[in-house]
Amino acid sequence: MIFTSLDRHLLRKCPCPVWTVKDKVWPNDGAIAVAVNLSNEESYHDKLNIKLIQETENISHRIVKNPHIHLVSAYPVAPINIAIEYQILIQISIIRLCGHSTFLQ
Repeated sequence: MIFTSLDRHLLRKCPCPVWTVKDKVWPNDGAIAVAVNLSNEESYHDKLNIKLIQETENISHRIVKNPHIHLVSAYPVAPINIAIEYQILIQISIIRLCGHSTFLQ
């Protein structure tokens, strides 16, 4: 599915769920994706995630006989300095546990 600039703007800024669909007939076993927030520890995100999944199931069964629902989530990329420090800590842990590291070459 190709999103227009308006589609992307609505997905980013709309204060309510946005259901985007293609302009063709859905197959009986169509795939449907719902974006959920799995990276936050706030409890209200869990309630919102559950509501999004339930609404997706409800709507999808109205348009598709056997929908395949996929959950989609995104995580922020760690800054490069943190990623390097983390990799070094992992290597040090491997050396302590195994006595050597094949990564330090």
